[in-house]
Amino acid sequence: MTLTDAAPLTSIDAPHPRKDRYVVIFVGAVLMGIGGLIFNVLPILLGSMADSLKLSHQQFGYVGSSFLLGFAGVPATAPLWLARVDWRRLALASLIILAASLAACAVWQSLAVILLALFAAGTTSGLIFSLSVNILGSTPNSERSFIVATLISLLMAALWIWTMPTMVIPEWGMTGALWGSAGFAVCVVFLTPLFPKRRADASTQAGAKNAAGSPIPVLLGLTGLGIFDIGLIGLWSFLERMGREQGLSELLIAQAFSLEKLCVLLTCVAAFWLSGRVSKRFAVIASFSGICAAAMLLGLTQGSASYIAAVCIFGAFWTFGYPFQVSAITDADPNGRYAGMLPAFMGVGSAIGPALAGQFAGKDDYTVVFMLMTGACFIGTLLILMALRMSKKTS
Repeated sequence: MTLTDAAPLTSIDAPHPRKDRYVVIFVGAVLMGIGGLIFNVLPILLGSMADSLKLSHQQFGYVGSSFLLGFAGVPATAPLWLARVDWRRLALASLIILAASLAACAVWQSLAVILLALFAAGTTSGLIFSLSVNILGSTPNSERSFIVATLISLLMAALWIWTMPTMVIPEWGMTGALWGSAGFAVCVVFLTPLFPKRRADASTQAGAKNAAGSPIPVLLGLTGLGIFDIGLIGLWSFLERMGREQGLSELLIAQAFSLEKLCVLLTCVAAFWLSGRVSKRFAVIASFSGICAAAMLLGLTQGSASYIAAVCIFGAFWTFGYPFQVSAITDADPNGRYAGMLPAFMGVGSAIGPALAGQFAGKDDYTVVFMLMTGACFIGTLLILMALRMSKKTS
């Protein structure tokens, strides 16, 4: 038996299944981290491009949209081909193309090349993220696997978010930021021998998956997460503006987001401990409730203390609910056919949210934004709960 075989994940009688399981969780988590890395640092990366290339607001929007379109577009077709390809080869090719695309942006600094290259980078990032969801979703107690992946993703993003604007961009500008981002992908290439070639047939685990195999629960869950992200990212994208319009200093806002990152890390630890002790239904409802509490703090109170508390609560409950939401979707998808579409729904929701919120944000008045965005989160939560109920995975 080798570490690259998917079979050890499907048989509780296989020799040393726990060792192989931990390796698969680790590589799945790293894939999720690299798949979401450019998405997470996109505002900083786009800012360096805008400064270096003197992009207009319209060009700036096109550049960002090219990545998001790739990230959401190809994964939407995942049910047609994901189960038929060799995952290890797909991951290797995607990582190489991702690194090459970012390098192309650094070498040929023209708008046309950057638009094409970032579309390719978005496509490969979405493919890598799709693979990670399927790999982690095939493991026993998948919510814990997603919690570990969330933690590793956050650490990777935090490392690059901190070093890029403080060390890399001041010294090497946009070129350094792009080469550094490509370097992350190159490093992960060396882990490809550990990647499984196929999804584990987790349906053999007793009572673990939706026996009927109907696509309705997983599609409900995916739609719910996409709508939830409309509200979530719509609010998140305006948190900095809300603080500034309250008269808070840039330093205090930066401190609030730094403290939020600490709360997020602690939340990952708490979520890991609570996994198996609370139901996915409870976690999903708790996440929505915390986000509503943060929105109420922002909308009804003023001042530095309430702003810092709201930012921290928002980030903590977002992080707490996310692994359980994704686990609920993969549990409803016994063969991993539809869960690979997750980046598509996330990407579309993340693109719609800020644009929609921007249409209704008034100066010093975000009442309509709060109502619309929390309403989207509510609808998304209901759909995810319906998916949980229909797939009989409310454990």
